[in-house]
Amino acid sequence: MTMKEYKLVFKPLSTITNIPNAQTIFGAICNIIVNTQGEEALNNYISSFNNQPLFIHSSMFPLNMLPMVHYNIFDIDYINHNILKEKSIDQLSYLQTLKNYKKINYTTESIFNDYIIKSDFNKMRDDLLNKKINIKNYCLQKASENILFEQTKQLNTHVRKKDYYNTSIGDDNALYYDDTIYTNGLFYILVKTNENIKKIKDIFSYSHFFGFGPRHSVGKNSFKLISIEEIKRKPNLNNKLLLSQSVFDECINLSESNYQIISKQYHPSKTYINKTTHKMNLFNEGSYLKLTQDKEWIGKILSFNIDKKPLYYYGIGYII
Repeated sequence: MTMKEYKLVFKPLSTITNIPNAQTIFGAICNIIVNTQGEEALNNYISSFNNQPLFIHSSMFPLNMLPMVHYNIFDIDYINHNILKEKSIDQLSYLQTLKNYKKINYTTESIFNDYIIKSDFNKMRDDLLNKKINIKNYCLQKASENILFEQTKQLNTHVRKKDYYNTSIGDDNALYYDDTIYTNGLFYILVKTNENIKKIKDIFSYSHFFGFGPRHSVGKNSFKLISIEEIKRKPNLNNKLLLSQSVFDECINLSESNYQIISKQYHPSKTYINKTTHKMNLFNEGSYLKLTQDKEWIGKILSFNIDKKPLYYYGIGYII
């Protein structure tokens, strides 16, 4: 049975440290389930990934935006061939246009539907150069669109007072730093499921109490669910766009894929253990993957045993 897809829209109720990725959201989901439904419900949720997941979710993105696809439309051969066609006085401007392309973080959904889903990157390149599509605030969008994600980022300094019960931090007060993002925009998470959407809504409706990510105990990273809508998406018969960081899946044809690999150290919550436990390589959001099988998701949940405590990492790849 084909899983139904839903868009869950959230409003930030506080400043945030980072836009949550799928692993951060997974940790929040587990925390919500165990505190509102109990250990058995959490075990059922985790074990469902061995067969048919109760639901899978993407990372969080600004509303109406998707991660920029990792496909180089301006390769070296193209640049070398075309830059000589430009007048000497225009070559620097031409190279600046190509450099701006590397700064794109997001695309609009219309760019995805009209170019990416069709693998029509030559047309995307031509329309970008001809200014039919533009780069606005690090987002690739049509010239007729004006979708902006406004945020202000600030580095904050905090003082950690001396802990008289923990001498390991020394006698002096300590400084630590964190980024604070101020935004008035909306965000969304995509979910695929065969379950009644009310079950998923019952989980995410607690998001503003538990938060997505660190420092929610001091009022940061609080998001409130404000709407849910079902998405009827056109079938993508070409490569799949990855919307969450994923571990390797045997169905990925690497030679025909365009992807970015990131290396991450897994640092579980200090509630369990205060040290780095594993290092892993992951396909990053925006990877454009050619699959050898027709699948609705890729990857898997990774399980670690630390001091006889099961710890999990969300290596599920949400693909569209």
